[in-house]
Amino acid sequence: MKRLVASLHQFRINVKTLLILIGFLGMVMAFYVQERRSLAQMRAIRLELLQTQLLLGAHERINRLFEGRGLCIFKAADSAEILSVGRGAGYPRKPTGIVLDEAFVNRFRNAVLDARDYVYQDLDDLPEPQVGFRFRDGELVFDILVSLEGSSSVSPHIDLFICENHEASVSKYLSDVCLPSKALHELLASVLPQYCPDLNIAD
Repeated sequence: MKRLVASLHQFRINVKTLLILIGFLGMVMAFYVQERRSLAQMRAIRLELLQTQLLLGAHERINRLFEGRGLCIFKAADSAEILSVGRGAGYPRKPTGIVLDEAFVNRFRNAVLDARDYVYQDLDDLPEPQVGFRFRDGELVFDILVSLEGSSSVSPHIDLFICENHEASVSKYLSDVCLPSKALHELLASVLPQYCPDLNIAD
């Protein structure tokens, strides 16, 4: 009888110890899970902060590229005239009389001003422009010249050349940029061949 009582007492102690151990392991696991969640949240916050910093830098590059007034003209325009572009200093341009509508301008503008395409820049590739687009806001004129040399829908590669006030006494060349924009490539590839059949644009 004494042995039975001793065995029961020992069993109670072991069960109590086991419950304490289970509780302790539960606390450790809860702490581990919480720590993992905190680390994941911190990584997500850091990634979001990095992306925000990159996009802010991209917006700054856009503002520098268009130099303020050019951006205002570009945003105000509701049509675009196709320009033929020659070789040489300043890239001489001639209006073709072909005017594209607001739907084209909206798609073109959205693609060109997509800040995600300004995060990383290819500065080594600047071929000659092949065609241009003229945007107007009243008497103010703003030209964007384009080259699709080496560009395709699989590997988009559109070079833009920004010019302001071409029809004034001084034509100001602002800047240039290379965009990896699939949306812009697909838009130009769908529109330009019907007006500029000599352009060789990859699908």
